[in-house]
Amino acid sequence: MEIYKDNYDILLASIAAGAHWYLAAFFIETKMVVVYDSLHYPIPQIFTRLKSCIESVLHKQFTLKNENNNITLQQNEYDCGVHAFRNAEEICFHGECKLLVPYYAEAERARAREILRRLKDKEITYLWVPHVQSHFDYIDLNKPPDTVAEEVGIVKDDSDIQIIEKTFAQKNIATTVV
Repeated sequence: MEIYKDNYDILLASIAAGAHWYLAAFFIETKMVVVYDSLHYPIPQIFTRLKSCIESVLHKQFTLKNENNNITLQQNEYDCGVHAFRNAEEICFHGECKLLVPYYAEAERARAREILRRLKDKEITYLWVPHVQSHFDYIDLNKPPDTVAEEVGIVKDDSDIQIIEKTFAQKNIATTVV
């Protein structure tokens, strides 16, 4: 692994433990690391190994700092990824997390989906995607339909393989049968 110090000030790492997402931010100059968790759970065990790996590669020792009081507490069991995404964005633009008040979970999820779509399609060049201002923002953009979107059958010329793809939007599941 090659990491060059002059390329960054903050190293972000997403952590998945069980069905929950955390965000670790390694602040290079201050040698501090913060694990942000929107449910305020204990730090996952895998973090210790991640921290050791980062310290080994960077040849620096980081001190763990608790700043969970600076992040918005999620109100359900499934928005941790959106919170981690939003906290990473705050750190990238402002160098720290802050409470997001008010926080509209559905609009933030839709905005994150829109950001990812624009990045994938290379539509973001200079201006960033505006922040959520109301619970209606971004809700109808890129929203998966409520029914089966498409079923496609493809038969290759030289084989008997048929590929059927179905997209189910209600649970946002894509299946492929070969």
